[in-house]
Amino acid sequence: MSIRRHNHHRHSSAEMVMDPVCGLQISKYGATTHREVGGTLYHFCPARCASAFNVDPVRYTASTG
Repeated sequence: MSIRRHNHHRHSSAEMVMDPVCGLQISKYGATTHREVGGTLYHFCPARCASAFNVDPVRYTASTG
């Protein structure tokens, strides 16, 4: 039995999202953690960023404009 591994490849810009905590651009399909706030889905790279988001989601979702 063979094990298929995910080959890292370039993702289109439509597949890329920004982790709202650290600002890292990540693939929304490769994000390990997700949270939905106010109908918007946020993606996070490590669990540490998701934990920081959980403490104060308004800090990371409030509009700056």
